[in-house]
Amino acid sequence: MKKLNRIIESYPPELKLLLVFCGSERWEAEKLIPEVKWDIFLAWIKRHRVTPAVYRYIKKNQAVVPEEVAKTIEQRFEKITKRNLLLAGEVIQICNALENIGINAIPIKGVVLSWQLYGNLNERETRDIDILITPGNVNKVIPFLTKSGYSLYEIKHKKEFLENGKIALRDYPISLKNDTKNVIIELHWQLLPWKGLCSKLFNEMWDTKKHVLFQGAFIDSIDLLRHMEFNVYHGTKHFWSGLQWVMDIKYWQSTEIKPTDILAFENVNCYENSHTLIDLLFKKSDNKVSVSDKWLNIFVSSISTMDESVFKSLYYKLKNIRLAFWLNLKNRGFWKVYLKYFWLKLFC
Repeated sequence: MKKLNRIIESYPPELKLLLVFCGSERWEAEKLIPEVKWDIFLAWIKRHRVTPAVYRYIKKNQAVVPEEVAKTIEQRFEKITKRNLLLAGEVIQICNALENIGINAIPIKGVVLSWQLYGNLNERETRDIDILITPGNVNKVIPFLTKSGYSLYEIKHKKEFLENGKIALRDYPISLKNDTKNVIIELHWQLLPWKGLCSKLFNEMWDTKKHVLFQGAFIDSIDLLRHMEFNVYHGTKHFWSGLQWVMDIKYWQSTEIKPTDILAFENVNCYENSHTLIDLLFKKSDNKVSVSDKWLNIFVSSISTMDESVFKSLYYKLKNIRLAFWLNLKNRGFWKVYLKYFWLKLFC
């Protein structure tokens, strides 16, 4: 744990202050503020998509940031609120339209999670709309969305669809964009790009989905436990590089969670790592964290990476492959992934 604490203590003052604004007890804002460069601080807020949390903090502590910085944060928050209202309306319209033609669709993450977890739409920044569908409906949804003003976002997918009239399921996920509304829809027909992982959770989502009232209209939705279980895997897949995901889990852990609920996870170790990460980031620096895992080093380092594009680099793609191996190892037993391990040793 000493190494992990050293990594966290080496964070720049702007990132430390951001963590304090998000609820960390490791540092004191008054001691950090003299070292902070406010343009960099604003960049960190944007990078980690935690404007709502920072906005709430400065509303309660109005003297902690310069007036122009507070104004910038308030303007960002207002923009997020308007954007999320637009996305919520689009979620309702698309999901109901798909239901009318006999296609089941479940919106995940984004504005639906904000409403489900926090009770309102403006607690999370949302970039796009994520919709879960079944594999058999992928090539039915795409033509429908193109008629609704959307077009395939990536050139390789456009070419493939024009040539074959369909998209190969290996091209996961698929993004479509409506330029008029400036809205991107991402279609998911599995929960992670690693075949087999989360298959139980995927099936449970469909088996237990319910028709719920969302912003005055009914849509299909999954329960919060399964939504947050998916978020734990999603954060792990991305090395917990975004504080927004960490904040979601932190807030969820502050609600009533039964131990039996956690044991229902396919991979409890993912949850334990997220819990440990939150202890490290948000509790005092003398915390007594007992659980240790080599991936935690990567998680706490990823948070301090300003450039998000590095997570799409070859280096992180290789790390993602090794992460998939680790998850399989924890979840399925060594013998089932021995061949994967053999090939990975050749390249990593």
